[in-house]
Amino acid sequence: MQDNEKTEIYIVAHKQFPAPGLAGYFPLQVGFAETDFPGFLRDNTGDNIAEKNRSYCELTALYWIWKNSDADISGLVHYRRFLSNGQKVRSGADPGEKQTKILSLQQIEKDLETVDVILPKRHHYLTETAETHYIHNHHREGLSLATEAVKELYPSYAEAWEAALMSRSSHLFNIFICRKPVLDGYCKWLFDILSYVENRLDITGYSDSEKRVYGYLGELLLDAYVNHRGLSCREYPVLYMEKQNFFAHYKTSLLGKLGLSNPNR
Repeated sequence: MQDNEKTEIYIVAHKQFPAPGLAGYFPLQVGFAETDFPGFLRDNTGDNIAEKNRSYCELTALYWIWKNSDADISGLVHYRRFLSNGQKVRSGADPGEKQTKILSLQQIEKDLETVDVILPKRHHYLTETAETHYIHNHHREGLSLATEAVKELYPSYAEAWEAALMSRSSHLFNIFICRKPVLDGYCKWLFDILSYVENRLDITGYSDSEKRVYGYLGELLLDAYVNHRGLSCREYPVLYMEKQNFFAHYKTSLLGKLGLSNPNR
């Protein structure tokens, strides 16, 4: 890495939280709070799509980073989901202790000397594909329109998109870190596709959760882009800063698979 290069990792948050005092990490406020959180950047400044946060989720922050950051290396993590440095986290560890396990700026810069993008470890679906998991848990119209968008706007990506849908694992949360040329190329591609879907999809009858459709689609589109472009990757575990109810998560997923909470019924 050159001495004059700049690295900025943005921590997306819709509420105030104790930001880690780590070099290169910057809290970025999203959402509709009327007041600015002290010490936070905000995605409703500069060139932005902040008004779409309820349906685009953390992707409004990604758009802001794309359009407003001049960093040589940029990344997106969440206030409750960081990338871990791989060190074991003690059961019952408090947020302060967990912050010592966050991937450092030095490691990020070292990794990106040899790989194109840093991603969270894959989530494995076990008994279904990314496509069937999506359909069991979300309205299928958005996914169908995303497929249509890829075929119409970027037909050379159709095979990689199909492979991402047929995969039994995905890189989730729209978390990634890369150099600016990779970020620029991905964001142009991603927001072209999401704009196509948005212009054709009526979400007025969707629940608040299902209105986050563009965030959900972004998770699957990332793998298609990475695979088609042949980008080399380094994966790290996701570090959860808050207690996770994995039983509730898998219960919801199972109910969707059984059709008991499937929005397509």
